[in-house]
Amino acid sequence: MEQTLSTFINEFTAALAKSAPIFIKKLIFLAILWITYRPVQRFIMKAFNKFLSLYY
Repeated sequence: MEQTLSTFINEFTAALAKSAPIFIKKLIFLAILWITYRPVQRFIMKAFNKFLSLYY
């Protein structure tokens, strides 16, 4: 039982260490998207409204 638990813990930590950089990169990407969402949305809406005002 102890050896099985020890093996599980060792395999779990190895898998966690292997996937941690990928997870961190995804978190950083998500943070960048979250920070830039509102300014990009405002820019697109202003450009779209300006485009529509030219034709209507």
